[in-house]
Amino acid sequence: MINEYVDRLYRSADPDLPETKELKDETRQHLEEAVAELVFDGYSEQAAMKMAINRFGGEEQSEALIQELQLVQKLFAKRILLAGIIVMI
Repeated sequence: MINEYVDRLYRSADPDLPETKELKDETRQHLEEAVAELVFDGYSEQAAMKMAINRFGGEEQSEALIQELQLVQKLFAKRILLAGIIVMI
């Protein structure tokens, strides 16, 4: 369930970017740790997964954050490209 959730969150992100892979791994690790803590507290694994995902902010909030990160990455890439062109000139 966690892997499916993380894959859905990052479905619009470029899977080949190292940043995307890193964010997916961090998200997955965070959710797995939250689930483990909730299971330790006595919740079933299924309930713990749902709670962890809801605590993470839900799919809509997470998608908005991911889209914002992608915009920042694109802006940074454009600035690097522009700086390279200026240096070459």
